Amino acid sequence: MDHIADYLKFISSAPSFWFTLDTRYDHGCHLADRFRLEPNDYEVLLVFAGLASYTRFGFKIKPTAWRKFLSGHRFAVDDCVIELEQKKIDIDAIINGTAPSRSTRGGFYVVRIGIKTEESPNRIEDQRGRDGRLITTPPRMNLLRITQQSFRIIVDQYLWQYTIDNDDGDEDKDIGTASSRPQPDCTSGSPPAASADKVANTPPANKKRKLNEVLSLTDAMVPDDNDVRQLYPHLCRALGLDDGFDPTDSSVRKSTVALLTEINHLLSTEYELVVRGYGNKNINYV
Repeated sequence: MDHIADYLKFISSAPSFWFTLDTRYDHGCHLADRFRLEPNDYEVLLVFAGLASYTRFGFKIKPTAWRKFLSGHRFAVDDCVIELEQKKIDIDAIINGTAPSRSTRGGFYVVRIGIKTEESPNRIEDQRGRDGRLITTPPRMNLLRITQQSFRIIVDQYLWQYTIDNDDGDEDKDIGTASSRPQPDCTSGSPPAASADKVANTPPANKKRKLNEVLSLTDAMVPDDNDVRQLYPHLCRALGLDDGFDPTDSSVRKSTVALLTEINHLLSTEYELVVRGYGNKNINYV
């Protein structure tokens, strides 16, 4: 949670702005967009931090945990005030500048982050432009993109660790499944409809929802020991397994992830790392 707090304190140096926590992801004032995270990664990060959970109704914010987090020592030391509010309004009408409807209003949570002035809106409903529509573009910030990239590197480490921790025979401990998620609407934090290839990779409803399903080693064809030695000679030496290894073995995967974490940390001082992958193609790590 320290890394989330550090990032929130960084964006608090900008003018005051209201962000939604659990509405649709297709607008710029969602906190996931300010984090520059994909919907799935944003949700799992908050679940991992204890600030949200997956229920049979889908992704849900934990307001008590958020209030305790925002009022804790991480923010008090720097005199950083971030406000959390619950709303029950027609967010689509506010975004589009149309008349709100009681039948389509929904409940969700918002946070106000940034420096308040006399002109700062006291409610997200008042965060409107001259055209009467909700302002969904947060204030510009210096070093925002670089900070987002650094935050992404840190988040990836937690996502990998979460994947590893939940990949060793825990298939019955369901955190959330595709069937438990509601269809995207203004009251749900579930992501928009998936593309065709994402749907093809969606696990069965009775299978545990993985953090990084697409990158799972077991989803691809696993080479035999001879191929492993030829394909990954440096990795074999780094792991101390000169005779090859089984990529699906849990201890090997944990060691590989630990190596990757250390390599990312070692090279994090570089703005961009370019390596040559298979097919003689460059791979850029930013």
